[in-house]
Formats: sequence, C-alpha cells, structure tokens
Amino acid sequence: VVSSLKTKLQNVDSAVLLMAASQLSDVGVHHAIEDCFDDSIDKESVYLPAKGSQELDSLARELITGIKRKSKDQRRSAKILSQILETRCPTERETPVAVLRHLLSWLLWKDLIQLICDVSEALPLLGSSSGIILNAQSTLTEVVSKLTDRSITIEELEVVNEKHDNLFTLCSQLDVFDKTVRLSEKAETSLRCRNEENNVYRLQRERVDIFVSMYAILDLGESDEVAHLSSVSKSNVSKSRISELCKFSDSGEITVHSLAVPISLKPCLDILSRVYSSTLFQRLWRQQGEKVRRIQPQNEQPVIINDIVNSVCTPVFTQWQNLCRLLYEGSITLGEVSDTFSNLSNDRDAIERELDIIHRYHVRSGDNAWTKERTTQIEQYGKFTKKMEAAKAMKGLCEVLEIDRTMPEIDSILLQRSEAFRRQPITALTEQLLLASRFLAAVTKEQVNCLHTFALARTLIEWLRKDIKEWKELETFVELAETKSSGEGDYEVIKVSHLHAACAGYAQLLFYVGEDTNFRELSNACKSVFKVLERDSQLPTKWLDTEKHLEDFKFMRASLSSVETSSFYQLDLIISRGVFHIGYIQTKDSLSGEEQPIDDCIKVEIVEDVKEKAATGKVYSLSDLQDLQSKLMLISGQSSKSGKNDVEYFVEVLDRAVRLASVFIDLAKAGHDKYLKWKNTFRCQKQGSLRLSSLEVEDKSSDQHEVLQSLEQSVGEMTLSLDGWINTVQQHRSQYYYLNYFTTPQLLLLRRELGKIVSNYRYPVSNQVLSLLGSVDPKCTTEKLKEALSGKYAFVTTQASRETLRAATSSTPVKDEDIRHLQEMGFPRSQSLAALRASAGDVEKAVGICLDSGTGHVSGGGPEPCTGYGTLQDVSSASEVQVIEDSRATELSGYLSMDELGSLLKRLSLHSLQTVCRRRRFPLDQFREAEPNLVIVPKNEVLVSVLCLYMTESGLPLPTAQEVLVCSSSTSAEEVNLFWRRAIGDPGYRRIFCLVMADNLCYDVSRRSLEEYNSLLRSQHLSQPVCYKVVIVCAAENEDKSYLVDAFDAYRRHAPPRPSVLNLKEYLKKKFCQSGDVAASGLGRLSDQCAASLDHEIGSSVRVVRSHRAGVGKTLFVKMLADRLTTASKNPWKIPFDYNDDSMKRHVVVPLHDKQVNVRSVVRRLRSFLLLPNQQLPRVIHIDVAPTVSVGLDTFLFNLLVLGQIDDSSGNVWRRLSTDTYLVELTTTKQLQVVQLSSALGGLRPSGGRTQISAVSFVDCLPTVVCSSPTAALASMSQGITPRVGEGMVDQEFHNSNFQRASQYLSRFASGANLDTFVFRVGHVEGDFQSFLRILIENCGVTDPSWAEIQRFTSFLSSQLRDCDRNDFLKPEVVREDLPGFKAFVVKFMIRMSRDFATPSLDVTRSVQRVDANILGQYQLRRRWEHSPHPYMFFNEDRHSVTFIGLKVTRDGRLQDPQTGEILDANLMSERLSQGLYAQGFRLQENYDEWDKGRKIQELCRVMGVDAAFDPDESYELTMDNMKKILAIQMRFRCGIPVVIMGETGCGKTRLIKYMCALQSNLTGARNMILMKVHGGVSQYDILRKVEEAEDLAETNLQNYPEYGIQTVLFFDEANTTDALGLIKEIMCDKRANGRDIRGLGTSLQVIAACNPYRKHTDQMIQRLEKAGLGYRVKADETGDRLGSIPLRELVYRVHALPDSMKALVWDFGQLDPQIEKLYVKQIVSRYVKRHSLLRHTGLVEVLTGILAAAQGFMRNRDDECSFVSLRDVERAMLVTVWFYNLKGLLGPLLQKKHNQTVEEENGPQALDALTSSVVLGLAICYHARLKNREEFRSAVSRHFRSPCILPGGPDQIDSEIRHCQDLFLDELELEPQIARNRALSENVFMMLVCIDLRIPLFLVGKPGSSKSLAKDIVKTAMKGHLSHSELLKSLKQVHMVSFQCSHLSKAEG
Repeated sequence: VVSSLKTKLQNVDSAVLLMAASQLSDVGVHHAIEDCFDDSIDKESVYLPAKGSQELDSLARELITGIKRKSKDQRRSAKILSQILETRCPTERETPVAVLRHLLSWLLWKDLIQLICDVSEALPLLGSSSGIILNAQSTLTEVVSKLTDRSITIEELEVVNEKHDNLFTLCSQLDVFDKTVRLSEKAETSLRCRNEENNVYRLQRERVDIFVSMYAILDLGESDEVAHLSSVSKSNVSKSRISELCKFSDSGEITVHSLAVPISLKPCLDILSRVYSSTLFQRLWRQQGEKVRRIQPQNEQPVIINDIVNSVCTPVFTQWQNLCRLLYEGSITLGEVSDTFSNLSNDRDAIERELDIIHRYHVRSGDNAWTKERTTQIEQYGKFTKKMEAAKAMKGLCEVLEIDRTMPEIDSILLQRSEAFRRQPITALTEQLLLASRFLAAVTKEQVNCLHTFALARTLIEWLRKDIKEWKELETFVELAETKSSGEGDYEVIKVSHLHAACAGYAQLLFYVGEDTNFRELSNACKSVFKVLERDSQLPTKWLDTEKHLEDFKFMRASLSSVETSSFYQLDLIISRGVFHIGYIQTKDSLSGEEQPIDDCIKVEIVEDVKEKAATGKVYSLSDLQDLQSKLMLISGQSSKSGKNDVEYFVEVLDRAVRLASVFIDLAKAGHDKYLKWKNTFRCQKQGSLRLSSLEVEDKSSDQHEVLQSLEQSVGEMTLSLDGWINTVQQHRSQYYYLNYFTTPQLLLLRRELGKIVSNYRYPVSNQVLSLLGSVDPKCTTEKLKEALSGKYAFVTTQASRETLRAATSSTPVKDEDIRHLQEMGFPRSQSLAALRASAGDVEKAVGICLDSGTGHVSGGGPEPCTGYGTLQDVSSASEVQVIEDSRATELSGYLSMDELGSLLKRLSLHSLQTVCRRRRFPLDQFREAEPNLVIVPKNEVLVSVLCLYMTESGLPLPTAQEVLVCSSSTSAEEVNLFWRRAIGDPGYRRIFCLVMADNLCYDVSRRSLEEYNSLLRSQHLSQPVCYKVVIVCAAENEDKSYLVDAFDAYRRHAPPRPSVLNLKEYLKKKFCQSGDVAASGLGRLSDQCAASLDHEIGSSVRVVRSHRAGVGKTLFVKMLADRLTTASKNPWKIPFDYNDDSMKRHVVVPLHDKQVNVRSVVRRLRSFLLLPNQQLPRVIHIDVAPTVSVGLDTFLFNLLVLGQIDDSSGNVWRRLSTDTYLVELTTTKQLQVVQLSSALGGLRPSGGRTQISAVSFVDCLPTVVCSSPTAALASMSQGITPRVGEGMVDQEFHNSNFQRASQYLSRFASGANLDTFVFRVGHVEGDFQSFLRILIENCGVTDPSWAEIQRFTSFLSSQLRDCDRNDFLKPEVVREDLPGFKAFVVKFMIRMSRDFATPSLDVTRSVQRVDANILGQYQLRRRWEHSPHPYMFFNEDRHSVTFIGLKVTRDGRLQDPQTGEILDANLMSERLSQGLYAQGFRLQENYDEWDKGRKIQELCRVMGVDAAFDPDESYELTMDNMKKILAIQMRFRCGIPVVIMGETGCGKTRLIKYMCALQSNLTGARNMILMKVHGGVSQYDILRKVEEAEDLAETNLQNYPEYGIQTVLFFDEANTTDALGLIKEIMCDKRANGRDIRGLGTSLQVIAACNPYRKHTDQMIQRLEKAGLGYRVKADETGDRLGSIPLRELVYRVHALPDSMKALVWDFGQLDPQIEKLYVKQIVSRYVKRHSLLRHTGLVEVLTGILAAAQGFMRNRDDECSFVSLRDVERAMLVTVWFYNLKGLLGPLLQKKHNQTVEEENGPQALDALTSSVVLGLAICYHARLKNREEFRSAVSRHFRSPCILPGGPDQIDSEIRHCQDLFLDELELEPQIARNRALSENVFMMLVCIDLRIPLFLVGKPGSSKSLAKDIVKTAMKGHLSHSELLKSLKQVHMVSFQCSHLSKAEG
C-alpha cells in the first residue's frame, strides 16, 4: 500500500499534495502514510522556487488558515509556510528601499501579521522564519518614525506614497496588537506634512529650471550665478532627507533653503512660470536679448542675475503687458496682427493657447469669451493670403458667368495687402467677411484648379448657356448622343460620357447662376461642384476634354436634329475637304505575309486648309464611309439635283477606292515587293487635284470625270500588275523547282534578307534564313551561302558569251562517263551533253551551266527522267542556251529577284546531291506512277500508314516535309498547290509524295487545289511524260464529306500492310539512334557531337518518357539526361556559355498545356533558341505534354520528329537538328498495347480498302521509356534489375544530404540505436540505394508512393532533422544528460508530421483522364482537416527554442488528441523523458485554445523567424486552427513543398494568407502578396504577366529589405476555374513559366494555389437551373465543357480537372466551424459599430451577431443556390445596415408616414425605430431578396431580435417594413402614368438603387417581362445626384449606365 501510495503521490499536483499533508492529522491516518506524505513534501519543496508567485501565495493563505484552526498538522503547515516565506521574502543583501517596497507590496503580510496577533505560538512554530516577521514589524515602526522626525529620504517617500494604503493597513494591525503605539494616526499626519514640503520644493525647483532655460535663450554668455543655480537644481536629491531641503516654521510656512535663489529674482520666477510657454512671450524675450547683445557687447566680466532682471525681465514684462491689453480691448491693428501672429495663423489651437495664457495673466478671472472671438479673427485674417487663389478663382467665375453684382467679400480679400486695410483694427473683420473667409479658406488647391479650369472654357460655357440653356435639354441631348455613339467605338462613347459627367458636375454654375447672384448663392453653387469633385477627381479633365471636342458636339447637336442635314453636311465635308488615304496606313508589317483587313487600308482625313492641308483630326474609316453611303442612298431621292450628283460622285469614288484597296491587299499577299509599302493619297474635291504618291503624279487641276478616270486607271494598272505578278511567280516556280519549297511569305523573307547580304557582304545571315534554306541544303552554312551569292557560277548573259558557247558545242568531244555522271546528279542527257560541250569537257563548269540553264535537277542517278516544267533546247540543235532574264528592273531595290533566288537555290542544292536518297519504291504493286493513289484508313492509323509507305526499304531515310504534307482545317490552298508542284515536277521522280489527311481540307481549298493539280498535269503532258508518285491518305471517318476523296475515288487503293507496333518502334528507333539516324532535316549521318550519344541505353535522338501516373520520375529522367549533357567530363563541345542567352541553353523546355496543340506558339517559343549561324551545340529539347492535350499531338510530333520541321502560317520554321535530342514527357492512363499479329503473316497485316479501327497511335510507335513507381523499382532491384529512374536516383538524389540525413536517422531509429549521441555529417554516405528506398517506403505512410511523395516526405523530415541538429538546446552533450531519448522522440514524431505533410488529401491513384460518371470520386477528400489531429513541433529560427502546437503528452508518455482525448500513440516517449521535459519548462499538457491572440502571434513569429511580434490586423480572429494552417503553409515553404489548398468559398483562405503575409512583412509595411483572382476568362497570358509582376516584386523586396528575408507570395485564388491549369501546374510543380525558370521561386518568391471543391448539384437543382432561362444555348448532353462526362454547368463550382501532379499536393483547408464563424461575425459587427457611431446602443454587438449568425446558418442549410454564403455576406449586410441608419434623417419621416397609412388601413403594430429598421432592410438586401420562399427566413431571424433591436410585430413586421421601404423608394420616382407599380418593379428598383449606391454587384435574374429592363431605365433616369428632384434621391450617387448586350459569343475580353 505504501509503495502504491508513493507512486500515485508523484503524479499529484504539488499544491494539492501540500494541502492534503497539512490536514492528515484531522483525518487520522497511519503514521506510515504520514511518513509517505512527509517524504513527498520534502521532494516537492525543491520545486517551490520554480512555482509561480500566485500559486505560492494561494498555498500560503491556505496554510495560515490551517494554523489558525490549530489543527493537529499545525507544525507541518508551519514548516511549509516557513519555506514559502524564505522563498518569497527578500534576503539581507537587498537594499532598505527594496525591503520597504516588498513589505508594502506583498499582500500576504497582512495575513502574517494577523496570524502573529491571533496565534501566540505562531512565532515558535515558524522557527527560523519568525525573524522575517519581526524584521517586518521593526521596519514599519522605523518608517513611521522617519516620517515624524522629517528624516525620511525622497526615495523612501516615493515608495510610501505608492503603497500608502497598505502602510496604513499594516499600522492599524500593529495598533491592535499594541494600542499604545498609535502608528496609523502618526503615519497619516506625518505623510501629509512631508508631501506638502516635497511639493513646495519641487515647485521652486521647476521655476528655477524655467529661468535657467530662458536665460539660455538670451545667449548672453556664461554666468556663474546662473550656472550655480542650475547645478543645484539638477542635483540628485533622491537620497536626501526632506529636512535638508525645506524648513517648516512654527507658523506653518514652508521655505526652500537648498536652492539659494536671490531675492531680486523671486518675483520674476513667479511671472516666468506663468507665461514662459507662450510663443509670443518667447519672441519678445529673444528680441530683448538681441537688443542687450547689441547695446552691451560681451566682455570678460560674468553676467550677474541682477543685471538680467533689470535689462531683460523688466522691459519684456512691460511689452507683454501692453500686448495683452491691445488684444483684450481689440484695438490691435491688422498689420500688427500679421506681424505678431505670422507663424501661428495656420494653427488655431496655438492661437487659443496664446490667448488663454494672456487671459490667465492679464484678466485672471471672468468670462474668456473674448478669446474665442479674437481667435477666429486672427485665424481667418492669417489665412487671407492663402485665400487669394480662391478669391481670384471666384472673381474669374463672376467674369465668365457675367455676374453684374459687386461682391465686397471677394474685393476685401483681394485688397488685403494695401496699407489702408492693414491700419484697420481687428474688429473691422465683420461676421459677413469672416463667413466668406471661412468658405474661401476651405477651398483646396484641387478645388481652385477645378474652378480655374471651368473658367478657361469660355466658349463652351457660352454655348451651353445660350444654345442649351437648361439641364433638362442637356440631358435629352446626351441621351440622343449616347444612342448615336454606341455603335461608333469606345472613343465616341467616352467622349459623350465625359460631356455628361462634366456638365452634370458644373450644372449649378452653368444653369443656376444669374446676373444678380450674390456671394452666398455663388458659394453654394461652388459647394455643389466640390461635392461632385470629391466623387470624381477627373472632373476638370473631363471638362477640358469636352471643350476640346466642342466642334464635334456642335456638329452632333446639328446632326441629331436632322439625319438628312447631318448626312449631307458630312458629304459636303468629305467632298470639299476630304483626303483619301489608300494602301499601307497602319504600322502593321506587310512583310509578314498576313492578310491586312481592308478597313485598315482606307481612311478619309478632313483637312482645314486646302493648301497647307492642316488636319482637323476628324477621320472616317471605311465602316464610317459605308454607313454614310447607306444613309445617302436612302435620302438621295428627296434631295436636289446637285445633291443627287454629289451622292453619285461620292459612291463612285468610294467604290473605286475599295477596289483599289482590294487590289493592293491581293498584291501584298502575292508578295509583290513593289506594293508592300504602297500608298495612294488623293483629294476628293470635284474641282481639285489628285495625287498618287506612289506613282509620283504631279498635282493638276481635274474635274469630276478626271478624278474618277484616274482612279479607274489606277485600279486597272494595279490589276494588270497583280495578274502579271501572279503569272511571273508561276513561271518562276515552273522554271526553278526549288522555289516550290517555300510559301509566298517565306520567299519574300528570303528575297529581302538575301538582298541585304548582296548589297552589304558583311551583313549577318539570320538564323531564320539558314533554317529556310535547310530545306534545299540541309548543311547550308553562312560560308556556303555567301559563296553561292558571290557568283562562283557566273551568269551567261552577254551575246558574246552565247556565240562562244554555240561555237564550242559543235566540235568539243564529250566522254560517256561524264554524261553518266551528270545524269546521276539529276540532269537530262540532252542538257548534260550541251553543258559538257560548252564547258570543253570540264565537269564542274558543266554543272554550273546546268544549274544556270533554268531547269531543275534530279536527286540521284538512274535512268534519265523527265525534266520538270520548262524546256531546255539542246545546243547541238542550233538553239541558244536559256539565260536568266534580269527582273530586278520591275522589283523593289534591295530585294533579290525571283530569277536570282531560283538560281541561288539550284546552286545550294548541288551541295546536297551526294546525300540525297535513292529512288523510293511503292510498298505494293497496286500503287501506280503518274496517277494519284487514294488510301482510306481509320483516323488513328493515318500516320502509321504513312510510315508504312516509307519503311519498305530500311536503308532509306525518313521522309521530309517536302515529301509529306499533313493537312488540317487551317491548311491553305497555296500549301497544297506547292505540294502538287513538288510532286508532279519532281526531278527524276524518285521520291514518293504523300498528301495526308486531305479530308480535313475545307471545300474551297480542296476545289482550288484540284484545279491546280489538273492544270499542272495538262502543262506537263504537253511538254513531256510525267512519272510522279503521289499517295493521298484520308481518314475513313470523313471520306463521305471530303471533296478530294470524291474526286480521286477512281484511284482508290488498298492500304499498305502495317507491321506490328514492335516493328514500327524498331524502325523508328533505328532512324533516331546515333548509329543510323539521318535527321529529318537531311543533315546526314550523326557525328559524335550529338546529344543522343549521352543516352547510354539506345542512343536515340528521340525518346518518349511516359508513365501511367504522375510523380514517378519522368521529369527526373529528363533532368538526368540534361545534366549529363551539361556536366560530361569528356564534353567535346566545351565552349564558353552565356546562360542568359536563350540560344546557348543546353536544356530547352517546351510545355504544351492547351487542349489542342498550338503550333504557332511552339514555333515562337523554339525560335528564341535558334543557334547562331555555323554553330553546333547539342541540346535536350524537352516537350512537356500535359494530360489535357488531346487534339493534334500525333500530328505535331509526326511533323517535328519524322518530317523534321514545323512551321506556322507566317512562314516561320523550326527544323529538327540531328545534334539535338527530343524528349517527350507524357502521362497516360493505359498500358502500351502491342498488337499481336499472326506469325503466318510474318509480322505484316494485309489491309483492304477499309480497315478496322485499332487503338495504336503514332506516339505508341516512338522509342519509349516507361517510368515506374518506387515500389516497382524496389521489386526490380530485388531481382537484380536497376530501373532507369532508379539509376538516376542513385547518381543524383541518393547522395544528396537531404536523403542521406533522413535515411541515416530512419535506419538507426528502426534498429533502436541511441540517437542522442548521433550527429549527421554532410557528405557522409551510408548504405545502398535498395535499403535506402525500402526504409523510405516503409515510413512514408503511403501504400504505393510515387517518387514525388517520397521526395516530399524526405524533404520535410530532413528539414526538421537539420533544424534539430542545429538547435543549441538539443546538442548531444545536453540531451545525453538531461533529456535521454529525446532525439528518438524527435525522429518518431517527425515521421508522423512528415506523413501528415506528404500524404495527399485526395485519392491520387485514379487518373484525371478517366471519363465516367463517378469521376467526382477522384476529388473527394479521403481525410479532412477538421477530422484529423495535427500535433506539431517546430524548431524555431533562433536555434535555441522549440515550439509545440496541438501536442498533448500524458505524464506516462502517450500522445493524446487534445480535442477528442483519443490516444494517438501509446508509446511516444518514455516517462523519464516526459518528466525531464516538464522540469525544463515544456508544458506538454497545455490547453492551447486558452492562448490569447498575443501569445499565438508570438509563437507564430518565433517559428517564422519574425523579429518583432505584432498584430497586422486586429479584426482578424486568429484561432488555434488558423495558427496551425499558417504554420503548415510555412513549413511547406521551408521544405519546398508546393502549397495547394482546397476549401469552400468564404471559408477564410484568402484572409488567412493575407494575414500570414502581413505578419511576415516584419513591420516594414512592404507589399509582399500578389493576389490573382482566377476565373474562367483568365488566359495563359494573364497568368504569365502576373508571374512576371511577382518576380519583380520579390526582387524589389529582397533589395529593399535584405536583413528581413521577406518572402513574396503569389496567390492563385480559385485556380481550378480556368482551363490554363496546365500552366499553373508548371509554375507550382516544375517552377517554370512556359518553359522559363522562375526567378527566386522557392526562396524569395512562393506560390500558393487555392482550389474550389468538386461537387455536383442535386438533380432537382440541375433541373431548376436548366429551366431558369439562363441562356443555355447548348444542351447538356451536347456541350464540350465537361469534367469527365459531367457538364461543368452541373457542378456547384465551375471547375476543371486538376493535373495529377497537383492532385497529389492538395490538402484540405477545412470548413468554417459555426462557432468560429460566429466569432468572425462578431469581429465584423464590432468594427462597423465602432466606426459608425453606433456605440450608444448597449448590447448591439451581441444582438447583431446573433441575428447575422442565424441568417448565415439558415441560408447554408438550404438545398438550392441560396446555400452559398460566406463572410462577405456579413460584410455586405453590415454595410447596408449602416447605410440605411445614416439615412434615418431622410427615411425616418417617410417610413413613419407610410406606417401611419398602414395602421389606419390594417391596424398594424407600431413603427420600428431607426436602428431596427436599418437591420431589417440590411437583411432584406443581402439575404431576403435571394430566397424564393421567404416566410421561413423571417421566422428564423425574428427570434433573435431583442433590445436594442426590438421587433414587436415578429416575422410579419419584417415583411411589412421591407414592403414599405420598397414602395417608398418607388414613390420618390417620377413614373409615367401608364407604368404599373407592381411588386416585381418595386423590388427591382429598390435593389438597384441600394446596390448601385453602395457598389454592390447585383445579378437580376428573371424571365422576359419581369420588369428588369424597365427598372433599369427608371433608375437611370432617377439617379442624377444633386440634380435629382427629391431630397432622398439627391443623397444618392449620380449614375451613368453603360450597357453591354451579352450573347453566346461574349467572352471575358468583351
């Protein structure tokens, strides 16, 4: 029993233990039990010093009570009390003052002295501590004695005064003990006397200090007397006795003898003490000092006090007395006031203080009303100078408004500087003048500028006051002008809007000021303007803008009066002063090849002067001209004959201008360089001049016929030029085969760039030129290009050269082998023979002649082929060799001619003849030459079938982009026509040309391409036979819709046999691998300088890195390969790199995020990485494909990887280089399906004309790396197989210190090793990768983790363990002795925390690409924040403290959930460790919810490393739950884990992050958060722009506050509402933005994304939404906006599917608990109540909190759309409530009147007071109006109304109050008689008025006819601000409505 009792007593609280021990004898227990308690008491006595003072005092009182009862345990209690006394009382080493302070401060002395008095044997019982009590008694007696004999020091007197009540109480107790002493009476009497002496001394000392400071102002030199006086005054007297400072005579007079003040100075000290603080007195004092210094220069004799009194004090006091008299009597002049109060005129408080001092000194008694009057006069007069500008502005108004009446108020202020005005007394400032002065003084600089600006526009004022005259007429004009300008563009709308706003602002001055207006009326009009200026600071700017467009408004006013008049006015303006500009007008570059809209090519400018042509600024666009033409055609029948002629002339001119512009656009599209910058300018004058600027036609007089004839002639000439140019281009394409490799924009670019090189040989060759020329010569370099341009093969142009050539050809012998050699190079026999004869047998010269002869060449040897389009006559037949015609004469200077370009391309092609492939053969005999071969296959087999056409002969290279054209819906007719030209004119007809997916072509392109095909075929057959090889591959799904399929149906063939997927993969791998890859660009066999050489497995230059789930190592594999390229030890490409230069980057990332591959953006991205000319730099091109990409991926990869080229519509090209390696990162949801084919077919599958659909895609055929999970990798390693990603992990991650630290700690923890002595060493590697991986998988808490989850788990664990190692408190030498086993506890607890941080809240095992009805199951939270415990332990940034949050550990070491009491870990730590932590001050059983906000902030700042703990937002309710969430975010920041939170709207996500960022700003006030509110209209461009803004802000914060380490946060709110989620995933997970590394991300910049939950509406709700008339244009089962199979509009939040990588990062933010929400509601209510003067209503905060909390709860429990509420609704409700309350002066009488009518009619309850009415109307706006069934809501909230919000009528009175207010607002409007005042209209108008005035967004949803538009029009008419007709409406804002008609075509951009 004793043993068990000892154990239990160890866990009993010490206070309880000691109390129980003091009462043992009363209970009567066994002596052995008493011994147990005595032992426990001895042990607990050790802890007494560590206990708190309150705890000890409470225990001591209980013990004193026990001793007084004289219980049996009296001695034991006395012993404990004695120990407490020795602990709490000061020691002998303390000073007497400290002892006295303790005696008077410790409240327990009263009980102790009472104990001694009551219990005589108490002193013996206390033993040694009894001396402490006796010393206290003697100290009290001594203090009273010192007070009596005046020997007490000043220091002791201050202590006694602080605690005099305690002194009197203790003395009274001693008086009871010894009644003869009477200490208390002596103490009170003596203390009062000593305080009087001390006060007299201090007063005299203050006066001396004042004199000394005033003497210093005089600057009269040193004075020994003054110095002595100062030193005595400043001496420390705290140790001095009171008797040493003062004398106390018998008569009761107190004199200060210690300061030794001279007798002559004492009267001066009294006066100085009363007036020294006066600024005016100090000025007189200084002036007198200056006089004394001038009269009596300083000498060596010291200044004495008597001289100071006579020469300074007496004169100054006299002057001061005189000034006081003048001010009191009011006889001081304005000039004297200006001089005296010059520095105080702006400070009314200072003037009042001065006059107050004068009143106390001069008057001393009586009423001080004169001071207030004089203060106002002085203040207003002092501001006269500053009122000059305002007075001038008012004077200007009088002039511009032609006010005849004089205004003396303004004249007086303007004449203030005259002498006559300054001589007047201050009483001359009359009340009328002061009122005017007050008004002018209140006018600010902005308001003065506003009036000046108004007066400047005299012309506008005259027009408005004379022509429009009144406001009503102006309103009518504005409405008509708005109607007219609504279709003319934003600029015209803004112009009219400015007119309306400006005239409304100045309306009182414009329309209500007359000739006899007085100053008061004028000032009231100005005040009205100033009120508008407060709301609209741009009023002056709008007024000036209106004045600038006055002529337009005059014209508009004239035009609105008559459409006919305005139309003919514009016609006359254009004909008389209009100048047409046609052609290149915009800055848009025509060289891009993009079609210019015709509206950009025509404009008419109205000029002011015919000769100077000074433009007025009026410009007509083509749409304006066509609109005018339509009006003129309608009204021309009513006009005169001359008017009809003008209309006809204008129509003809416009028609010819449009035709001219159309021809110009066609010429620019066709690439005619002469017309790229062409511009035609002519005057539309019937008797005027015509100027064609491009043709340099001189101005000449011309009549109407000549103008039209000149225009017609220009149209004809340009049309002929267009036809001629098209024919010329066609001829050149026929003559020069390689021109057909390029589109028109590409040809234009080549001609322009190459022309620059020809004109300047040093001009650099651009990368784009070399890329384009790579189609002809894949190895084209700058040297080769310039060599070809230098004319190595000269033109044969002269007649002499032709004669020489003709003579040589007849006799020169030719060798047969030379002829065969030229034929093998692709030239016809006749041409080869003629060239060899002309070159005298020189083969090299013969090649040059063949190239220059105008025909193409073939790409290889073999039988002699047909020869292209043109004919080359044999020289032997006596015909001339064709020579190049110089066409530069007709082309723009600086451009290469078409002939020169064609010849150059021929020369370049010569360099590649040796590498061009042999003749290709068809895979089947059924395919025929010289015929189109149509193949129909399933859509997903098209690209595979194309490969089958070219893989028959494995020795041949992959096809090129010149051989294969993959069509899409955007493919142009020119591209298809060029394909036909390349195919039909193929020199040698060795290649197979394939037109792929021709079924995608639109009808027009298909028709035109077919016509071109037939035309080319006819022209070729006329010249020579053709043997082209063309295959057209179309999809079976579209064959019935394709025009070309129908046209070529007669040539349908069976599809070629398709090999197995394995064979296809093997074929492509062979082509892409280092040993055999011939790049698609034709670069030839790869050299060792190739990035693919670092692929140790197969050496392929193309790899698809794929996996079936996210986070399993794809990016790691890519990074591994890229690192090899950068850090290879034997790198043959080691050259100095500039890593800031994109062209030098070794690792290029191209992300694909959109649903459809945007080739244009990819080309633009890749073009920034073009290598410099002649540069070879192996690179890794990483194509990161998001799972959302579903359209165009196969085609894109086929063009890039197989054909080796991608280009856009502008002609930009990116070519795949053989030195680069392309890695395609791809996530799929299915295993690769290898088609098993019959062995009898030898791996080939025969196919008929129609094939069965297969699941094999092109991507499946590419060389692939499949990344596996860590579990699969571990299984492979167990079998002795090293996985690909595992190899990379071993090389890079395994040796990383983070992984090693975690691994070493986990392995030692698992083996039970002693961790207290273990210290991790950086760089030390232990174990192998297999064991390392196994232990991580076992501890991470996920069944089948991904590499990303492993990494996050390890990162967090390692980060915490690193902080643990750095913490000084946890050094091995400390832990080993005091806290054994602590590190094991840390590791165990950190494993739990790491699991909490690394384990995803969503189920990431499913793929987001699964399309099924249960897709929402993938997004359901498998663990919720509020249902999971979150105990945290953090090692703080200070490195010597630890913070526990939410951690509760029992004394026996068990981890317990603080909320539920559930045991989470039964063996978290040992009992010894628990007690050791308790002894060290750690409170592991603390109730964290009891922490106040200050404590929470302090702990947050310690963990976050914030130096100064402060509250950045007092209105924020910082709960323990929020604190944990902030710390969770911070720890994710610290460990590099992306933060993706998911929670309902309004649950506090944004507010929490704002608070966290503000706290982290560390009192600097720096802006460190960028909030991006994401929605469905947010594009990738918007996100990228916001990222750049965040990068710049982070850099700025880092530079401005380097010592604080402020982290900037970019917060994507509602991130999953945009379809640009792929980009957000790249930013969050990959730390890139569109492939670019984000600066500072993870250090100075952090990113947070918040997502909305994935929930579906109920079926009933979906039906309601479908029937609500919300404009659902597409049926639910037909819409493409889906989440899986669920239409987005059926979801509660319109959210898109999260990428898998982000799903793994999501953690639940939790719900807003009702109790926590109520706390927030209370905070919001308190803020509004305090801010808006509602404090006089007692208990209002609690009542409003209850009402709003009930409203929130009611709405949230609805099962429809009304259930979506948040704290924003509470904010709005309070805003509306305060708004109505502030209007009580206007609304109250009107509502009372309405209520009285109802009472008379219905006998209803009494009217509500203003406060209750405001609350009811606030609920009506924010909650009531949203509900369909409103009775339940009124019943629910009415129960919570109580004083001061009294609702006597209950729910019905809520309804009646709302209806009364709605009707009241409607009554205030001026409605037409025919408008029905129904309930719908009343509610719509009420909601609109309130929401518009408070700027609350309002969605008015209703079926047609529910008074929506009518309500809008009524509100628009009524809300005119101060111009409204009723006082209630005048208090509301002025509204200017802008309408936007929405439709299904509307987008976020407009």
